[in-house]
Amino acid sequence: MEVSRQLREIASWRIASELIRRHPTKLALIETHPCDGQYDCLRVIKRERPAVTLMDLNRVGSLHIHHTFEDERDDLTSWRGFWKEMSSIEDPKVLLDRIEQKLGLSHHGKPPVSNGEVLAYRVITALLSTAAYGRVRWECRNGCLDSDVGSGPIDRYFAEFPITSSWLCEPCDVPFDIPHYGFWFLTRDDKPVLCLHVTGRVADHLGNTYDLVPLYQQYGRILPMAVRVAGTALR
Repeated sequence: MEVSRQLREIASWRIASELIRRHPTKLALIETHPCDGQYDCLRVIKRERPAVTLMDLNRVGSLHIHHTFEDERDDLTSWRGFWKEMSSIEDPKVLLDRIEQKLGLSHHGKPPVSNGEVLAYRVITALLSTAAYGRVRWECRNGCLDSDVGSGPIDRYFAEFPITSSWLCEPCDVPFDIPHYGFWFLTRDDKPVLCLHVTGRVADHLGNTYDLVPLYQQYGRILPMAVRVAGTALR
């Protein structure tokens, strides 16, 4: 059974957001398109410098683990059939635990309290999950195109959210010190309708802005908070 592109999008965000939720000080997230742009990956990297690629969640291929957290050997482990497993398993935590082990990471007890970046990823995951089996194509794209055939900010995304011009000027812990990596755009049929920043700030297509940390303290749950910030974008 082939897994649809939309379900792979949702599954990739589910795994990436929960992994970084467990290890917010160790891991960071970017989007890449290696192999001349043929791949479409959520890439998990070491937050430490120099950044090291740990894992690629390739939405048009497989899951690839490049290194463990402590070992930087130049090898590659490909998890063929990962998307089928993810779509058929009842508890994704089982696969998440296996990925964590393959990366040489471990955690005990509950994850740390979610900071703004983790809340942004959890909101993205929740909103994408509402699109499962829908007719509208929902994706979440990074503000920086990272590809072998050309890289740089995706200006048409930023143009839809004027507030981002001031956010770009503020110091922030982002991969490679490139501020555009700190932005994620929820798109509806390739049109950006929501902008999320790793500080936990959100801007919608109507010009409203939100801060996820106090909102989460108010709501206590991700889905109602996600629906609140998405507003009319989901209609």
